[in-house]
Amino acid sequence: MPDTAQWLTFSLLALGMVLTPGPNMAYLLSRTLCQGRRAGLISLAGVGAGFLCYMLCAALGISALLLAVPLAYDALRLAGAAYLFYLAWQAVKPGGHSPFAVRQLPPDSPRKLFAMVCSPICSIPRWR
Repeated sequence: MPDTAQWLTFSLLALGMVLTPGPNMAYLLSRTLCQGRRAGLISLAGVGAGFLCYMLCAALGISALLLAVPLAYDALRLAGAAYLFYLAWQAVKPGGHSPFAVRQLPPDSPRKLFAMVCSPICSIPRWR
């Protein structure tokens, strides 16, 4: 069992990951600028919950499971590759569009704002 110093170190590193700029920060800025402060805060809560999921999986030894069961690692790796191919197909198929194309979107509900980023492990978010 990890001692308090290890938990504190791990928590500080996780906080550092949350606070560094990256795709999550771009998402939060875009939601805040387009839909307002409330939407940004709800999205922030979703991002925090997603990081909490990752942290719990790491703390509970998901990597040990993936090392012990090579088939589980292969399934996870192939599912990730399939998802990337799906995103690529959506961009290059006839009539497809780039995920980076500027377009007007209707405001999302608070539930959708939270769920879009809070559950990257359990579900695949749908991008319009």
